[in-house]
Amino acid sequence: MLSHNIPDSPPTDNASSKLVLSQVDSEDISISEESSLTSDNCFSTPTNKRRKIIKELVLPPDHLLQFEDPEWVRIDSKGKNSVWKYFKQNKKNYSILKCNNCHKIFNCDKEKARYNSEPAESHLRNSCSNPPDHFHGNLNDEKTIKEICKKKKDGNRKLNQHLRKLTYFDIAIQMTLEFRLSLNWISSKTSRRIFSCMNLEPDNNENSRTEHLTLNKSSMCSYINTTVKDIDYFWKSEIASSAYLLEKKTFTKKYNFPFTLAERLKELGNVTFMSLVFDHWSNHKITNYLGVSLVTYDEKEGKQLPFLIKMDRSPSGKKVDINNQLAKIFNTYAGLSTITVGMSTDNATNILKVPKQLANNDLLSSHFLDHVPCLFNSANTMNSTLFDMVAKSGFGDIDSERESEIFELAAMKYQLKSDGSRSGVIKQDIFTEFLLSNDTKNISAKNEAESSDLLTFLTGDVILKKNNQLVLDIKTSRSNQELYRTLCEKHKKSYMGEPLALKIYTKTRRLSALEVLTRLYELKPVLMELNKSVELGGFLEEDDFILIEDLTEILLPFQSVCEMLSNDACTVKSTLPLLVSYKNLTDKMFVDKIKSSNTKYRHFSCFIRFKQRMDSYYEMYINMEDCLLSSYLNITFVNNPVFVQHFVPTNKDIKKREHVSRVISQKLATILVPFLNISYSSFGDREKTDTNSSFGEDFNAADYLDNLSGIQEGEGNDINEPFDEFSIKGDLQEKIKTELEQYRELALSSIEECIREFSKQHSNEDWSEFGQQVQVIVGADRIFWSKYKGYFPLLSFANRLFNSLPSTSIHAERLFSLAAQISEQRRNQLSDQVFEDLCVIRSFLLRLRLDSINITDCTLTDALSLTKKLNSKEKP
Repeated sequence: MLSHNIPDSPPTDNASSKLVLSQVDSEDISISEESSLTSDNCFSTPTNKRRKIIKELVLPPDHLLQFEDPEWVRIDSKGKNSVWKYFKQNKKNYSILKCNNCHKIFNCDKEKARYNSEPAESHLRNSCSNPPDHFHGNLNDEKTIKEICKKKKDGNRKLNQHLRKLTYFDIAIQMTLEFRLSLNWISSKTSRRIFSCMNLEPDNNENSRTEHLTLNKSSMCSYINTTVKDIDYFWKSEIASSAYLLEKKTFTKKYNFPFTLAERLKELGNVTFMSLVFDHWSNHKITNYLGVSLVTYDEKEGKQLPFLIKMDRSPSGKKVDINNQLAKIFNTYAGLSTITVGMSTDNATNILKVPKQLANNDLLSSHFLDHVPCLFNSANTMNSTLFDMVAKSGFGDIDSERESEIFELAAMKYQLKSDGSRSGVIKQDIFTEFLLSNDTKNISAKNEAESSDLLTFLTGDVILKKNNQLVLDIKTSRSNQELYRTLCEKHKKSYMGEPLALKIYTKTRRLSALEVLTRLYELKPVLMELNKSVELGGFLEEDDFILIEDLTEILLPFQSVCEMLSNDACTVKSTLPLLVSYKNLTDKMFVDKIKSSNTKYRHFSCFIRFKQRMDSYYEMYINMEDCLLSSYLNITFVNNPVFVQHFVPTNKDIKKREHVSRVISQKLATILVPFLNISYSSFGDREKTDTNSSFGEDFNAADYLDNLSGIQEGEGNDINEPFDEFSIKGDLQEKIKTELEQYRELALSSIEECIREFSKQHSNEDWSEFGQQVQVIVGADRIFWSKYKGYFPLLSFANRLFNSLPSTSIHAERLFSLAAQISEQRRNQLSDQVFEDLCVIRSFLLRLRLDSINITDCTLTDALSLTKKLNSKEKP
């Protein structure tokens, strides 16, 4: 059962916070290598002023020689939860301590930071070779890692042993985060009294480490910090054990390769693969933080799970600073670079350079697949192409010199006065407002001739501005309100007795533009009649509604694509199929519009620019090798002509589809070789190896048992032959090629069945035709692999790797939403440490039942299974 260790009091002998030890066995007092109990993030009992923590204290090598026959006595400390009860002090010199569990000797400076017990707790958590039950094992010890790996491989392990009881502190943390409360509520006697009377008491079997503690702000902060330490150990344990299994080397005889491969794939099923998602978040432009999340894939649920591990203050957004912060994270979590298979970020220039910098610094291993940029999870693409003004020629952005001049003038126009007020009214879009102002007196002579062409084409920005002005005029006049209400009643445009309200456009809301357009189109008869009135006439005319209709036709499917890309079930293997589906739709739409539309309408330039942007995204993703390869494993995309177009055979006699299978199998083999980590053993293999044998042949189990000696782990190989992981590549490629051909045949024959099954499961959903198509791309593929993954062991493993890569950087956007909620609590001046701790806990609670599971003693798979089990019991 998880027990939170909360340091509550120091030893009575004024012992120090910093323990530096000579690791000496109590039975043999010979001095060994010096080591120190350090903590990068010391957290003492919270006070208004943090005490100074000593960093290092070196014990002289001959200092312990006088204690050849030491006498140890118990350390008296206040409280039953003190970590000092696990130590004894020397009777002659109280500055010498001994751990009761591992019998190592420590020197304690009683003059420095005597109230900090963090180093002692850190020893019990991370360094002690025989820690108490409620502390953790030493992850630097290979024996501990092997025990965790053994636990992962045990399919019959009992999960209920990892359950624990709720405490008052668990409930208090949940209330604080769920209702976005300040921690100051705990300081109020009234609030605590209400808390105790709300039938929120946990079971009588309280956590033995917290039952004697009073719930107050100080103990609450300590509990929060200790909870984060448990989460931190959970990830260190999961990452270290996964890296250990992944790095395991195996030698095999060639004739035993199929059996070795099957065993290795089974072993890799216990490895957790991660993708790193990181970005900068600014708290109201006051403080800059670098948020880092680990994203993994839950095969049972068929969705990705992001977990925040770091929300650290960032000195700047420079590439070097970001790289240094990520390097610290890789150093903190040993093995993270080994199991990291991907990254996802936004498209900021400084962020895009980071993965390459990490690779140059050898922080990414050969298991790293790709860096996935942001596609279009925000409205930036649509705003910059459909709702901004464009020049008459080129359909592109205004040249940089012109743009620079415009921004300079706009900055002067809206600069602050000395009293803090602004010299001009800030509009929604300063750049567009300046263009619409028709103020050319400050434009250079060079660009004066071009200025008249800037407004040649209509864009959606015109509609949005008219809409906002119309809303303002209606709201500020009672007569206009009555007129609008009367017309809505006449045309039956009301909801629950109230007229349908016009939406207000704001750039801070992702789908604001689409909501405005759909509502305007819905109110078309009302607005057309309203246009005839004297008070509100002249706003929206027939030309405007033609533009609204065209924009809506583009943006509604765009919304469907964005929502699917934001779904946890969507991974990088579905990104290209979604993008190609939308591209095909818009290509056909543009051709039809250009053929049928009246030439007097001048808004097609922005559509062409939007199409150019989509084409650029298409080219970017199709040139990402892992994105293209992974999309072949999506059954709705396996027969797409994009593969034949991309992989063109040089020999015209080779069939195109056969060439595609050969190229993809070769590339997949190159990807999988470092993960399998198998090498052929050349000794004793010549007589029993048939170079023409097929991997599709059946092998006799008796022969396999007789030749088990052919499978040797690298660490037990007595021959000391060189390990060549690529020695299996040729045979592996043939195996993958066979599976690819079988997969394509089965996918094409079962796709209709999978689509029908998916449609049956979601028969109550009201999707548009394109919305249904988007859902099928992800849903039908998931049904196929859940049914047939056992048929294709190598492709299933590759599919699992690709599913660990996010489709875009949407997880970063969610991260910032979470941080923004927590940051509201900073009005009570939370420290950076507590702010980060609350963000980490909140992220963890969204995915796992931290309050009911002893996470320090179970794997990620166990925690997910227990969470699902607990949640199903609570459902009515």
